[in-house]
Parts: sequence; C-alpha cells; structure tokens
Amino acid sequence: MKNIRTFLVISITSVVLNACKKDEPAPIPVDSFSSRQLLLSDIATNVISATYRDLNDKSIALGSNIDELIFSATDENLNICKADWKVLKSVWAQTEGFAFGPVVTENAVSRMNAWPLNKNGIDSILATSVSLTISYVNSISGDLKGLQAIEYMLFGANGNKVASELTQRELSFLSALIINIQSISAKLALEWKTDSSVGYFKPFVYAGDGSGIYSSQITVFELLANSMIGLADRIGGNVAIEQFNLTNQNLEEIPYSANSIKIFKDNIQGIKNIYIGSYLTDGKGLEDFIVIHNTALNTKIKQQLDEALAALAAITDPFGIAITTQATQIQTAVSKVNLLKSSLKDEMLPLIKSKIS
Repeated sequence: MKNIRTFLVISITSVVLNACKKDEPAPIPVDSFSSRQLLLSDIATNVISATYRDLNDKSIALGSNIDELIFSATDENLNICKADWKVLKSVWAQTEGFAFGPVVTENAVSRMNAWPLNKNGIDSILATSVSLTISYVNSISGDLKGLQAIEYMLFGANGNKVASELTQRELSFLSALIINIQSISAKLALEWKTDSSVGYFKPFVYAGDGSGIYSSQITVFELLANSMIGLADRIGGNVAIEQFNLTNQNLEEIPYSANSIKIFKDNIQGIKNIYIGSYLTDGKGLEDFIVIHNTALNTKIKQQLDEALAALAAITDPFGIAITTQATQIQTAVSKVNLLKSSLKDEMLPLIKSKIS
C-alpha cells in the first residue's frame, strides 16, 4: 500500500511539474556573437558542406552509369544517365545560392557550368582525331566541357537522342567530361569538409574569431546575403532580359534536356536552403537571425520564397515552348522573383549591416 501511495505521489508531482514546464514561456532568442557563430556552423554543416558532398556523390553516380553506358550502349542505360544528369544539375543549381569561397578560387563555375555552350566547338572536336583524354579535357576552355557539354552529349541537339546514335568518340568524351567534373566536385566537397583543419569550413564558422580568411562575422553574413541576392537577380533580372523577353530562344541555358524551369526552381530552392538552414538535414538558417530583429520581414521573405517557387512550378511547358505558350506565367514568375530580390536587397541586407558590427 505504501508503495502504491508513493507511486501516486511521484506520478502526481511529475504531472504538476510537467504542466508547469509547459506553461513556462519559451526562451527569448538572443542575438550575440556566439549565437551567430552557432548559426554559421549550422549553415556551413547542414547546407553548404552537405550540398557539395551531395554534388560529389551525384557526380560519382553519373560516372558509374556512364561507364555502364560505354560497356552497353542501350536506351535503358542512356535514360539512366539522362536522369542522373538532371539530378546532378539540380544539386549544382542549389549550390549557386552560396557562390563564394572555393567555388570562386577554384574557378569552378567556368570549368563546370560555363554558358553559353560552344556547341559548334564540341562538334569540331568530335570530328577530329585528337585523343579525348582526361588531360585534354582539363586543358580545353570551359564552354567546351562541364555539365552543359554532358547534357548535349546525352540528350542530343534535338533533345531526343537514342543510344544507337552515340558514337565511340562521344562515349570517350563523356567519360573524360564526367571525370573532370568529379575532380572539381571532390575539391569543393573537401574545401567545405566539416572536420578538416584546412579549407573554408572553420574560417567561415569562426569568422572574426581567429579566422585566417574572414576577418569579421559581418563579412560572411554579407557574403551569404549578396550571393542570395545575386542569384535572384540573375533569375529575375538578367535571365528575364536575356531569356524571358521572348526574343531569343537560342539563349536558353539548358535547352537539350527541356529542364530549364526546374533549374530555376532549384536556384530559388538554393536561396531558401540558406535562409531556413536546411538541405538534407534541418538546422538554423539566416531566418533565425532575421526573426529576432524583424518578425514581419522574416514572414515576408519566407512567403516570397514559396510564392516564387509556386510561380515557377506553374510553368508546365518546357521553357523553349513556354516562352510563347505561357508568357503570362513566365512574367508572373519573374515578378515574384524580383519581389524576393527586393526584400533581400533592400530590407534583409541593410538589417544585417545595422545589427552586426
């Protein structure tokens, strides 16, 4: 009986204590040097490092299936490679939300994602007898290699390439192209490795606290903000001028796979990843800083991110067709992206500058 009474007392006490805990207000977030350092650690770990690691993994997967395609050039194997390419390009597009650090020092964009592609130059290379070695591919200009070149090889000029159309020269070129991309993606992943004593991870996280690369926290916060702004501007500004103005379909960045709209969505998702602090794993993002100082702005930015993604999703035709069949949807998407860009540039960035010394 005594044991039962003791159990009841403990149980009731536990319920009361738990009830009191539930009634306690949540701790108020504090903006400090150390809290911002934890935020940067989350962004670097869960978004930047994780995305580059995934980029390298996806390049390895595509390389393995290109090897299989070379061994057995069937339509099934070609379609697997096409699907792998789309996934790899999607991950790359999301890295463009944080285009600083090693992606700049390694000149990765011009080596891996140069645009426009020199299609005629590639055709000329394939028509020669030059040995398509890895060292040769490493030596040629960026507009002859990278992700866009692989797209052209896999999908063909009309986007409907079948395995029987693949030449031995094209297969050799594909092999060297993907190895080149693997080496670049491996370097980027290594530079952001979380447990490395070299590279960019620790200098980024410990900016202003002994970092040998970034002398202050404001430097890295501005890098994040400006990278997001620059990408939004490219989609809503430069891309709108060069592509969405409906006057030059030949300027489409990704014409052979009919995948341009998806890549624009991935670009916006890359911006969102940094803002909410999530890629494959959730963590803290820029929103955790913004919400402390301006909850309304945080709500607006998150809403505009979702609206931009939804507007792009509403473009259902491939881009080359949509520029004439869905011009209204395209202009709506441009408008939504530009609203997002304005909020990032005219409100978020000034807030960051005013709150971080």
